[in-house]
Amino acid sequence: MFCFGKKKRNEIKDLTFHLFLNATPLDENIGGQNLGYVTNLAVYPNAELVVAVLTNAFLTSLPDYLSYHVADEILSLTKSHDWLADKAIASTKAEYDELAEAANGDFPERVPNKPPAHDLTAYTGEYFHPGHGTSIVMLKGDELHLSLEAFGGVLAPYHFETFSTVLHHEGNSKMGTLVTFDTGADGKVAGVTFDVGLDVRFEKKKQEATQPPQFYSSRHSQTVMSA
Repeated sequence: MFCFGKKKRNEIKDLTFHLFLNATPLDENIGGQNLGYVTNLAVYPNAELVVAVLTNAFLTSLPDYLSYHVADEILSLTKSHDWLADKAIASTKAEYDELAEAANGDFPERVPNKPPAHDLTAYTGEYFHPGHGTSIVMLKGDELHLSLEAFGGVLAPYHFETFSTVLHHEGNSKMGTLVTFDTGADGKVAGVTFDVGLDVRFEKKKQEATQPPQFYSSRHSQTVMSA
């Protein structure tokens, strides 16, 4: 955690850029989150106070409420809440409850007896997205295994070209989702789209993957079927 007093606005902007945070007005909390860390930058311009909180946790509300606690202490404000023992813990618990629900997935009704159009080997390979990098699909035994950044899971046929999976993170968080492959004009698998709120499509590379994901383990064997 860092506290700054009487910082110039250009210095605040530099810090904001350095932390890869969102571009929002300086009189508001600015937060950023990715797999493995959560950051928060709270700017109180009238008090000439900036509180930056960096955590190496995937899910926690502590950065938000810690900045309020620090502001109360430094500015000698009347405490309206116990930001740490009450608010931060309750909010973090709610986040984990939402994550548990997300692990089950929110899938449409399954269409029965509609298997994939291709042999499973046709789906293997590397898929690329300019913002999210490379996703790898491997065939291990009679199961397709997928990796994306620090996530990995087993793909189970759902219906047509759509597969269900529980994506496991190295930090043990889980997310149930659907992925849908598409076929090009040549009749070969051309890409895959992840249903993660916003559809994100990865283009299949020409050369198939030859190495399995390094972080893979047996814990990635859980799949999600129709509800």
